[in-house]
Amino acid sequence: CFKTDIPDPQKWNAEEPYLYRLVLDLTKDGMLMERIERKIGFRKIEIKGSQLYINGQRVKLAGACRHEIDPLTGRADTMKYARRDLELLKGANLNYVRTAHYPPPVELLEAADELGVYVEAEAPFCWVRETDGVEHLREVLDPTAAMIDYCHTHPSVIIWSLANESAFNKVFEVSNKLCKQLDPTRPTTFNNPDPKQICDIANVHYAKIPPDDYIYPGDP
Repeated sequence: CFKTDIPDPQKWNAEEPYLYRLVLDLTKDGMLMERIERKIGFRKIEIKGSQLYINGQRVKLAGACRHEIDPLTGRADTMKYARRDLELLKGANLNYVRTAHYPPPVELLEAADELGVYVEAEAPFCWVRETDGVEHLREVLDPTAAMIDYCHTHPSVIIWSLANESAFNKVFEVSNKLCKQLDPTRPTTFNNPDPKQICDIANVHYAKIPPDDYIYPGDP
């Protein structure tokens, strides 16, 4: 493990997705053994009060969920459509995508980095029951840790989602702590009421909006 300082780097955000090219060479006796090349970005995520800030600027997220599915091929070959999906999303004036309900392919993350799309990476859990207890702890923590290891180098990923529409039990309290331990730079969210308000971002599905209360003519 080694560290290096980058003085005053140009920052990455959805409006200006500036990326640096990182090249790592492994040599032995002057001979190149391996080379790794990646695109990386610098940005800072903060929550102040109830507001989300990227690089000190308040950000409003406008986006949608994305499933790995295609109208013609179903769940096959979805990776090749990742960039096109994000181009369509950007064309609709959206800046945010939620990977419901599992981590995305690397093609989507690379496209999000390059095009400038904020990503909520969601762990692969859905409708976990209240009765699911600590006996399932490893089944939750292992995939969650793998998600962070897989996604954490991408600047587009700004939020970790612990699960979709599940009961916030002891397992997810520990999962939230794991996320904070492995990556303290990103906030967490939980897609259901979090009664203890442990996660950084509240996430309520199916909240009522004014049209829900409208009485249409002819309704009983």
